[in-house]
Amino acid sequence: MSFVFTNNARSFLMEPIDALVTELTVNPDDGGDFPEPGYGEQFTITLQHPETGEREIMYVTERLYGNIFTVERGQEGTIAQEFPVNTPVAHNVTAGVLEFLRDLNGP
Repeated sequence: MSFVFTNNARSFLMEPIDALVTELTVNPDDGGDFPEPGYGEQFTITLQHPETGEREIMYVTERLYGNIFTVERGQEGTIAQEFPVNTPVAHNVTAGVLEFLRDLNGP
């Protein structure tokens, strides 16, 4: 897998999710701001619970209809958890992405 990027993509959840969900929906007006991963590509998103402040990093492997993301939960040492409607969703560069890029270039 390789990572794809855009600048400053942010949105919020349109529906609550539990810890088992592997598809989530962001605001349709914001969906096009996020990358469009192709075969073997992914991008990172971080969700931050508005009440507890807990974060979860997810890898998005597919963007359907512009604003529905297929995700791999609990990445980079975070834990899959529940998030309510209107939870912020941000496309961030994470430590895992930077380590991946570092390792591509060798020591």
